[in-house]
Amino acid sequence: MPRITRYVLFLSLLLIWVDQDVSRRAYAQTSPFTQEAKAHFQSGLQSALQGELDQAVNEFNTAITLDPSNPFFYYNLGLVLGMKREFQPAMEAFTHTLRIRPDHFQSHFRLGLLYEIEGRYEKALEEYQRVIGFGEQEWEVAMARQRITLLEKTLSDLQ
Repeated sequence: MPRITRYVLFLSLLLIWVDQDVSRRAYAQTSPFTQEAKAHFQSGLQSALQGELDQAVNEFNTAITLDPSNPFFYYNLGLVLGMKREFQPAMEAFTHTLRIRPDHFQSHFRLGLLYEIEGRYEKALEEYQRVIGFGEQEWEVAMARQRITLLEKTLSDLQ
C-alpha cells in the first residue's frame, strides 16, 4: 500500500475520534483524579476539538504529570500526536495506555494503524487481532477485521 494512502487511512480513522460525543465518553471513563488534572484534560479535549493540537498536547502532558496513572490521558495524547503526524510519540502514548489498561482495544487498533503506516504489517496484524472480540458494536472491531483481510492479502502478495 503506498505510504500516502496509509497516512490518509490513518488520519481519516483517527479523525473519527474528534467529536463531542466521543470526548464526553472518554471523559466519563476516566478514573478519579485531581481537579487540576481534570481541568487540564478537559482543556486538552476542547483544544483538540478546536484544532489547536499543540495546545492539546500541552494540556494532556500536564494532566499526565498530575495523574500519571490515568490511561485516558495517554490515549488522548496519542490521538492528538497521531493527528500531528508524530507517529513514534503517538505509539509510545498508546503503548503506555496499554501498560495501564491492557484491554483498551482502541489503543490496540490505533497501534495497528501506526504499524501499518510504518510497513510493519505483521505487528499491525497482531494489534488488529487483539481488537477482535472486544465488542461487536464497536466500529474499531469492524475496521480491524477489514484491515486484517487487506493486510493478509498484502503479506501474501509480498511473498
